[in-house]
Amino acid sequence: MAFFRSFGHALIILVLAGAGTIALSIGNRRLLVWRGLFGGAAVILYYMAICRIGAGPATLLTYTYPVFATLFSALFAREPLTLRAGAPLAVSIAGVGLILGHEGLGVSLGDVMGISAGIFSGAAISTVRELRKTDSAWSIFFYFAAVGSVMTAPALPFTSPVWPGVMGFVGIAAIVVTSFGGQILMTYAYRWTTAAEGSTVSLLTSVHAAVLGAAFFSEPITLRLVAGGALVIAAGAWLTLSARPAETPGRPV
Repeated sequence: MAFFRSFGHALIILVLAGAGTIALSIGNRRLLVWRGLFGGAAVILYYMAICRIGAGPATLLTYTYPVFATLFSALFAREPLTLRAGAPLAVSIAGVGLILGHEGLGVSLGDVMGISAGIFSGAAISTVRELRKTDSAWSIFFYFAAVGSVMTAPALPFTSPVWPGVMGFVGIAAIVVTSFGGQILMTYAYRWTTAAEGSTVSLLTSVHAAVLGAAFFSEPITLRLVAGGALVIAAGAWLTLSARPAETPGRPV
C-alpha cells in the first residue's frame, strides 16, 4: 500500500508537469532527498503500525511528530521555541500519551512503530519548513513521492499481494487522491507557518482517523482514547486562535 500511494503521487505530479500545469524546479537537491528519505521511512512505519494496532491508535501515535518537528527545527533551523507554540504542543502530546496502551495491553511493537513514524515525520516536517525557502511545494512533494517509491519497491517481491476487486480499486484510488490533496496542502501551508504551529494544528488528523476507524473498522473507542482526542482538539484550537497573522515571505509557490 505504501508503494502504490507513493508511486501514484509521483505519477500524478509527472503528468501535471508534462501537461505544463506545474513546474518542477530544484533548489536544494540534498535536502530534498533527505525529505524523501525521512518521509518514506515514516510512511512505511505508519502502515506497519496500522497492521498491528489499527488505524486510529497508529495515527495518534504517529502524530507525536510535532514534538520532534519542533525540536529538530529549533536545533537545526533555529526556529524559536516560544511559550505560545510550546504550551499547546505540550497539551497535544499529553493527549497522544493517553492513547498509549489505551486498551490496557501495555506498549506493543505496533506502538513503537507508531512513535518511530512520528520521529521520522518530525524530521521530514522540519526539512519541509526549511525547503520552502528555496523550493516549490510541488518539487518537495515530488521528491517525497519518488524517494518513497524507491524505498518501498524492493519489498514487493517479498509480500503476498491480494488482487483487489472493483471496490478495492476504488478504495486504493481514494487513498491516492485524498492523501495527494492533503500532502500538497500541508506543503503549501508551511510557507506561512512554523513547524510547531503547523504540526500542532495537523494533530486534528489523528482524531479523524480514530473516529473513522471506529465507524468503518469497528476499532474500539475507550475513555482514554476520547480524552486524548479531546486534548488534541483543544490544543489545535488554542494554537489557531492565539496565533498572530504571519507575514507572507517571498518564497516559491
